[in-house]
Amino acid sequence: MPNPQIRAVIDDGPRAGQTALVEANADGSPPRTITLADPTISRASIEETPDIGNASPGTTTYELRDFDDALNAYVYRLGRA
Repeated sequence: MPNPQIRAVIDDGPRAGQTALVEANADGSPPRTITLADPTISRASIEETPDIGNASPGTTTYELRDFDDALNAYVYRLGRA
């Protein structure tokens, strides 16, 4: 059976103001971090980017910060590098 989904609101970064449905942990809790594709990076730019370690070019990692009762969603902000 697939894990349930939670609603995530992105507070800052390339996806600021957007919401996303993400898979919850097996126990139903929100993941500590989520990684989303950057909407402003073209595929050609990604292919020309040199290897930068564990980070995937064209993606941004967000960290769980809070739960917003009014939005009924978890709030994620840019992760610390």
